[in-house]
Amino acid sequence: MRLAALFLSDEVLNSLAMLEQSFARKGKAFDHILKSGRTHMMDAVPIRLGQEFSAYATAMQRCGVVLRQAQTLLGEVGLGGSAVGTGVNTHPKYQKLVVKHLSRFVAAR
Repeated sequence: MRLAALFLSDEVLNSLAMLEQSFARKGKAFDHILKSGRTHMMDAVPIRLGQEFSAYATAMQRCGVVLRQAQTLLGEVGLGGSAVGTGVNTHPKYQKLVVKHLSRFVAAR
């Protein structure tokens, strides 16, 4: 699962970047439109629609930062291959072969 998430993460990051750019453009385009905003207390306060869309863009940017940080952790895979990662009952070359094969995938990424 970690490797699947890692391999798909670049596609997700690209989509997030496109969404961020789109929200930023709408933030500029809608900046002249005044609307009613609601606080957590349900107070109605004026806000520009552009501010709202700019906030969405910022949220997408932050998600991208977190995902880029997670990519490093997603690349860490336990290779014990047996009970509690001890390597018991595995072929002596198991770990080296797995690393060899995984390296090919990472290089192709």
